[in-house]
Amino acid sequence: PATSGMDYHHIHFTDFNIGASQLSFSPGVFSGNINELTAKENSGLLLKKFQAGFYYSDTAAHISNMILQTDKTDLKNEINLKYASPSALSAKPGETFIQANMAKSKIAAKDILLFAPQLKSQLKGNENAVFLIDTKLKGFVKDIAIDHFSFSGYGNTVVKFSGKITGMPDAANANFNINLANLTTTKTDIEKLIPKGSLPSSIQLPQRITASGNFNGNAKNFITKINVQTSIGNAIVRAKMSNNGKAYNATISTTNFDLGYLLKQEKTIGKISLDADMKGSGLDYKTMNTDIHAVLKEGNIKGYTYQNLLADISLKNGQAEISSSISDPNISYTLVGEAGLQNTFPSLQMNVQIDTLDLQALHLITDSVQFSGIIHADFESTNPDSLQGQLKLYDLFVTNNGQHLHTDTIAMLAAGTDSGQLITLNAEMAKIKWLGKFKLSETGTAVMHTINSYYKLPFFNDTAFTPQDWRMDMDLKVSPLVLQFQPLLKGTDSIHAKLVFSSTDEKIDFSLKAPHIQYGEQAIENLTAFVYGNDHLLDYNLG
Repeated sequence: PATSGMDYHHIHFTDFNIGASQLSFSPGVFSGNINELTAKENSGLLLKKFQAGFYYSDTAAHISNMILQTDKTDLKNEINLKYASPSALSAKPGETFIQANMAKSKIAAKDILLFAPQLKSQLKGNENAVFLIDTKLKGFVKDIAIDHFSFSGYGNTVVKFSGKITGMPDAANANFNINLANLTTTKTDIEKLIPKGSLPSSIQLPQRITASGNFNGNAKNFITKINVQTSIGNAIVRAKMSNNGKAYNATISTTNFDLGYLLKQEKTIGKISLDADMKGSGLDYKTMNTDIHAVLKEGNIKGYTYQNLLADISLKNGQAEISSSISDPNISYTLVGEAGLQNTFPSLQMNVQIDTLDLQALHLITDSVQFSGIIHADFESTNPDSLQGQLKLYDLFVTNNGQHLHTDTIAMLAAGTDSGQLITLNAEMAKIKWLGKFKLSETGTAVMHTINSYYKLPFFNDTAFTPQDWRMDMDLKVSPLVLQFQPLLKGTDSIHAKLVFSSTDEKIDFSLKAPHIQYGEQAIENLTAFVYGNDHLLDYNLG
């Protein structure tokens, strides 16, 4: 026996009463009127009233003036069907003509659960609800017009729309021309309706959502405009998709939309007002041809409100062109760049002019630090394990807690050579040459592995890495920038240091030579320092 709802294998009616008139049963035609039908069923169903006129033949069927009442359900309906033959109903359902009118009807949730107890989870919290439905539709199944449809009673959810649907019952290719007059719902209603776990854990819905707009087309070819108003801000979306989903044109505009709330990152991200449009074709970034233009009119990040940030991206067959700028008292920059996206690690050419960057004002750090300068990057490959290209920083000005620092140029070069990977760094305070066999992504692990062979590091978790064998030469200079931090070093000569590393031999050798170190009135002459790894022991020498 069924544990809930109606037991269709053991239906038992009591207090059954029926009155009918004008009954006619002849080959191929059945008709008549049910003037009165009342009954009780063991499941708890109480049929207080049922009346209707009915007609069925080989080419038509209809139910007229139907009234169905339980203690809370009050259903008024009229249905007319026309078809070529009974077999055509299943063989050619699209050719069936239907006319239906459900006028201001009420359907109790508890009655639904009697007939379909499997909907218990979707109706949880609404077991005592009464749904209000009013609709009128007419046409062939393949070309049907919905004069109006309205639904309410599921919590605070309201749905009202009208339109026309062609191409049914093939829903995948059918065309929907829908005018959505009102869709109002709440977070609570949605979470009760959809299966648990359907939403990503990183997203939380607004408490209230209201939408209106229109949609004309199918999943792959459509035009739509949707106006969404929520408890966390508003958005307007206009979109067109064509060529079976391969071409698109869309715009989105948000006003005071609380993106941080949606993404559960309220401490980092606040409300944003954004205008963006996208036009192009393709979805694979390696082959798509798309232009994107965005204007962040206002956006709150970490408590700072950014204004009028511009960004343009053009993607053409794996090549990207990027430009961005903002002019603000605390952040002002211009960026122009290109990237090749065909490979796993893109190529990159980029120029950034930073006129103002106040990290404290932007709430990125607590100290007072301002920055300006020019950044130039040109990389054939950005793969950190086979980096090829150059990075240059020009005319850098840094103000740190009122102290003004300036350096002219810092240049980094990376290239592949016959001896392995080469990385050089040239700046006024240091020159570094790093040559040999190494992978940047694994160097830290390799060095820690070797140190761990001399000193057991309790925090170190050894993992696999590619064998590394390299040498790093460093020339350190007491430049004007260094003297701004340590003026007592004035008069110090350049210092040379060398680091030789081999993970295979678990070797790490370091040497340092300083001809003259001046520190105020004190001086050190011909300082040398050596550290050599030998048979899992480190030898030190300072002279």
